[in-house]
Amino acid sequence: MLGVQKPEGFWVGELMVDSTLVSDTIAYHHWNGKIDPEWQRKAVNHIFSMQLPDGGWNIYYGGPSEVNATIKAYLALKLAGVPVTDPRMLRAREVAKNLGGVPRMNTFSKLYLALLGLFPWEYVPTIPCEVLFIGKWFHVNFWDMSNWSRAMLVPLAIINHFKPTRPPANRVNLDELYPQGFHERDLAVAPDPERVTWADFFLWLDRLHKLAEWFAGHHIHPFPQGGVEEVRELDAGAFRGVGRAGGDFPRDVECVDRVAGAGYADDHPQVLRAAHELKKLEHETPDSVRIEPCFSPVWDTAIVAICLHESGYRRNIRR
Repeated sequence: MLGVQKPEGFWVGELMVDSTLVSDTIAYHHWNGKIDPEWQRKAVNHIFSMQLPDGGWNIYYGGPSEVNATIKAYLALKLAGVPVTDPRMLRAREVAKNLGGVPRMNTFSKLYLALLGLFPWEYVPTIPCEVLFIGKWFHVNFWDMSNWSRAMLVPLAIINHFKPTRPPANRVNLDELYPQGFHERDLAVAPDPERVTWADFFLWLDRLHKLAEWFAGHHIHPFPQGGVEEVRELDAGAFRGVGRAGGDFPRDVECVDRVAGAGYADDHPQVLRAAHELKKLEHETPDSVRIEPCFSPVWDTAIVAICLHESGYRRNIRR
């Protein structure tokens, strides 16, 4: 452990994760239309290397196939040009359908699909920019959320407002991953059978948001305006803050998505900065590429310090 300590005094190792980060990045490249065939070849190799014997993909080491990871991998491979008749794709397709298919994916994944025109926005729960107007008096409010949640909610709200949909150039779809066919009854989030729950409250609130969006589409604004500008101002502050927009995969992807969706050019400083931060998370080899979700010097240093103490090591550890 002492031999791998950084000169500055901390420890940091590679944060190993599931296949979804590479899958998401392939989808992102097809969304922005900038595809590097050689990089994509390596990404495909990495995704296939993590496929389970049953044909699916998991979200933790040793875990079972999971619907979001499996469909994301399947979509990424299909976007990359892997034939759907490939035996590995056929196994993945069956696993995805047995797990419930696209309708059983989580909201986060459905939003990513919507950006590619592969899922209707009307069935993606709305994340209104006006959420910033909710005060601390309410049980759920922006200002009492964790730092990570706030950093995710802001870009998601901007994406949800502009809905920068860009269907893939190769016209890939996921129609085969709807076990019961493409029907609206399977697209909306199912209500809680208990009926009197927080889940149902937010489902009804989402219907209200959808109604407000419909009115806004007809130039009628039933609620106070200004949420978008409030979120943009908060977002700009996050970009100026050291480390706030960089070094975290989901936030960096959404940084690029949101500024592009809001009409910024591809060479805008914020777009370039987020893309640069994303690239720093990659580990590329001649035949593969893997991506870390973030760098973890705080976790790793704390864990190593505890391990050294437990081992009986009593010398002062450099800070």
